[in-house]
Amino acid sequence: MTQRKWLLDINIIRVARKCSQLVEQEFGVRLPLAHTNFLTRMQTYAYSSESKTLKRAVSDLTAQIRAVESGQLDPEEGQEMVEYMGRHFPRWRDGKEFNGFYRGAPVYREATPPTGPE
Repeated sequence: MTQRKWLLDINIIRVARKCSQLVEQEFGVRLPLAHTNFLTRMQTYAYSSESKTLKRAVSDLTAQIRAVESGQLDPEEGQEMVEYMGRHFPRWRDGKEFNGFYRGAPVYREATPPTGPE
């Protein structure tokens, strides 16, 4: 049986709902979050879709779900962790993304959104 811890994380639920809405708009199929093969079906629809938005959203959803199920993200805390040199650090702090170390202290930099044509 697949782990379903990701259903406890509100951020993942939001991404999943967006994916579900995009699938419904493009294919006319309503896919509830409680469906047993939700992620697999989303990936199938994304693969057969022409929409880059849907493909990107499903890719993001898949990465977040895998992070929760592998233990890199704690759904109760809602904090994604990054492993760096054998230690774990929060990926985000004050809207900035973890970038490494400088003189023994973790460094966070402004996150730049991906740019490119849709």
